Amino acid sequence: MNLPYDGDLVNPDSLIEWIEESGVGVEFHQNEQFPRSPVLLSEYRVEPPTIHIYRYPLIEDRMNLICQQQAGYFGPWYCLHLAFRFYFHLELSGEYEIERSWRDRLFGGLASLDERAYAFTQNLLSTRYNPARFDVYLERSLTPGATSFR
Repeated sequence: MNLPYDGDLVNPDSLIEWIEESGVGVEFHQNEQFPRSPVLLSEYRVEPPTIHIYRYPLIEDRMNLICQQQAGYFGPWYCLHLAFRFYFHLELSGEYEIERSWRDRLFGGLASLDERAYAFTQNLLSTRYNPARFDVYLERSLTPGATSFR
């Protein structure tokens, strides 16, 4: 499978178009309530292959700012989850699997599907930091009493 260069994915529409050309549907759901922990941001369903993105308009600006600060990505936050969940489809359908270095294989790096999907997202969207930081920070910021944001 040929992956587009990050320059080809300059906006959410081009990313969505590429995903849909691969036979995966993309559905957005608006949740007008304030999210509670654990927050559901996205999911991938195998039959039919569909990525569901759950948006929270009440805190969308805050989520985009967290995305910029924690992942180093300056597009909409949901692009991280589009790429993240698309990797689930690629690997589960046998179309693509991220290459693991000998160090990763020896020391257990990128062992889980989530770790590989985050690495894929970082490479695809050229984020400055691991996109998992966005998810962790957002979850902690929505958890009552959480004070540590490492």
